[in-house]
Amino acid sequence: MFCNNLIKGFQSLEKLFINRENLKKEKLNLWLYENKDRLTHTFLILISKINKKEAVDFIKQIQDYYFNIYQKQIREEPFLSGKEIIEIFNLKPSPLVGKLKDSLLKAQIKGKIKTKRQAVEYIKSLLDNSTT
Repeated sequence: MFCNNLIKGFQSLEKLFINRENLKKEKLNLWLYENKDRLTHTFLILISKINKKEAVDFIKQIQDYYFNIYQKQIREEPFLSGKEIIEIFNLKPSPLVGKLKDSLLKAQIKGKIKTKRQAVEYIKSLLDNSTT
């Protein structure tokens, strides 16, 4: 499992590297979140496969972003638990609650949701759109 995830992490890092001139923070945030346990490994593979100076410069930019922006601005725990979603929106426990929570977490990681109030509004909009 680790090796498969490492390969996927590297492949997505390589795409970020190739498109580094137009790199969107949302994509970088998701990549950092999904690969945080394999950062060193994926960085080493990138250095071994790509022009070393360019790869090292890119990795330094990612590290700088991670420590100075990502860690300070991105919350990796959902603002709302499944229980809170059930209570606030009068839902029954179901797979829908898990999907709502996952969607909320991805929106937070992308930097779109920064407060609990925004989280409630986000879930409300998802529910409103799913019933229309």
